[in-house]
Amino acid sequence: MARRAALAPAPPAAQDELNGGEVSLRDQLIAAIHSWDLGLSGDLGDDVSLIRSGIFDSVALFNLVLWVEQQIGRPVDPTSFDLAEEWDTVGGVLRFIEQRRSRA
Repeated sequence: MARRAALAPAPPAAQDELNGGEVSLRDQLIAAIHSWDLGLSGDLGDDVSLIRSGIFDSVALFNLVLWVEQQIGRPVDPTSFDLAEEWDTVGGVLRFIEQRRSRA
């Protein structure tokens, strides 16, 4: 039986934020998470726990590592930082990506 997380309703897919019609990194991350078939309904807030709450299983974490690597353009060693702390929320993942991009 699939887990369901209680989340706020998802915004309409056609509604872009004021970013020139491009899909924001946050929206890309949310779309990726929803594509991993975790049984989620609605939008993930930036502070919703993904790891500690049990929303993410090991496959979702593996997919997240691959997705982040694509975003920063280099491998990520998930043993080199506290994954459960830094990537527990959408906001945390986005901060991680911004930090790694600024180091390039």
